[in-house]
Amino acid sequence: MINKYMSDKIATPSKFFLAPINTGLAPNGKPNKKFFEFYRKRSGNDIGITYIGNVAVGEEWRTNLNTPLLSNESKKIWEDLATIIEKNGSLPGIQIACRKSIQAPSKLWNRVDAKGFIDDAKEYFSNISSDVIHQQF
Repeated sequence: MINKYMSDKIATPSKFFLAPINTGLAPNGKPNKKFFEFYRKRSGNDIGITYIGNVAVGEEWRTNLNTPLLSNESKKIWEDLATIIEKNGSLPGIQIACRKSIQAPSKLWNRVDAKGFIDDAKEYFSNISSDVIHQQF
């Protein structure tokens, strides 16, 4: 029997989650076979929630042409992926791409000027008004 962990009335099969990952495996916004295989392999195996990372809810929220796109036209794709994750024993989750940044997304694990990047990001996010943040919800 799988232990269930309760959080606000949602039972998860484990307290461990797969963090949202931007795989880049969605050419023109459509998840491909490698995308499905990536999440199939990483769901189950004592993972409570398998999060799919950086999914845009509209073209304007995509960071690049490989950012997965959630739309009415792609509903079946997302239902199929959620079913695969669930059948493997995890709950499917999604991280919605919620705001464009003034900074281009980093494609490198190591930044030449990490301090400058962090300072710029702090300044940008510190200057966003609460009205703008509330408009997103």
